Amino acid sequence: MTAIQQLPPDRFIVEFEITTSAPRDFTQEIAHEPGVVSVILLTPVGPRSRYQMVINVRPDYVDLTRRLGALLRYPRIVRDGVHTVEVAATISQLRRLIEDLGKIAHGVKVVRFGRARLSACPPSLTSREYALLHQALADGYFDVPRRITLTAFAKKLGRSKSAVSRSLALVEEKLAHASVTTPG
Repeated sequence: MTAIQQLPPDRFIVEFEITTSAPRDFTQEIAHEPGVVSVILLTPVGPRSRYQMVINVRPDYVDLTRRLGALLRYPRIVRDGVHTVEVAATISQLRRLIEDLGKIAHGVKVVRFGRARLSACPPSLTSREYALLHQALADGYFDVPRRITLTAFAKKLGRSKSAVSRSLALVEEKLAHASVTTPG
């Protein structure tokens, strides 16, 4: 089953992962923030809990990153009250981003620079396979230890365990082939 959520043009979906030393459910607290239309806890409450929100105010950083051509990694990470954002951008884009973020938020600083290659979804994945992969990641199927069993994941999708297992194996095979560079 592939679910597509249609949103009006004035609504935006945002995902956050909140990491705390004292796990608790932040759903109600998030729901009362300005601009939040709805909030869903995507994972069990634990040291790392992931939330998906529908908001009716476009975050300032969305326009900023679009204007600069920078890419943000989702879900956004909040760890012990500190909001951390991973950004893929050139050095000049990062300088402008930091300068402009400083105008809309206090305490913006660079924690680390790195040169990691961004990997996009291989073109060989179908939209259905990509949706399955995204759902498996969101539900914690690939976490170590797993947050959801194959049986529970298949039940959530309304599919048989063997069909989901086969589909995930095909996705994993395509991802493995796409990540291997053969000597040329």
